[in-house]
Amino acid sequence: MSRVDSGAPGRRRHRGHRHQRGARPRRRRDPGAGRLRAGPRCRAGASRRMTGFALLVRRELKLALRQAGDSAVIVMFFVLATILFPLGVGPEPNILARIAPGVVWVTALLAAMLSLERLFQADYEDGS
Repeated sequence: MSRVDSGAPGRRRHRGHRHQRGARPRRRRDPGAGRLRAGPRCRAGASRRMTGFALLVRRELKLALRQAGDSAVIVMFFVLATILFPLGVGPEPNILARIAPGVVWVTALLAAMLSLERLFQADYEDGS
């Protein structure tokens, strides 16, 4: 057995990064010098919040996929409204290129309004 494997008292074991013998590890400069730093608890709390947010998003997606018909209606409305809008404006490419971002936003907002009933349904049922 070698001395490293046996954990002999003459050799130090390093955890994490390793540096050359005799060389001191460089200290990292604190980017937030002069400011209050968040402790490890705060960082762990932030990751817990993000985990909670991810769980919430996952739950909502599962609920939306259970009612796939409602989601399909919303997407189809968005696609059809976006496709049919140029028929009302006219075929001129310059005008269509200028108003395209606005058309997409407006049709997306109108499609989102279709799902508002489902969003507030639980509140309506419990009386709040």
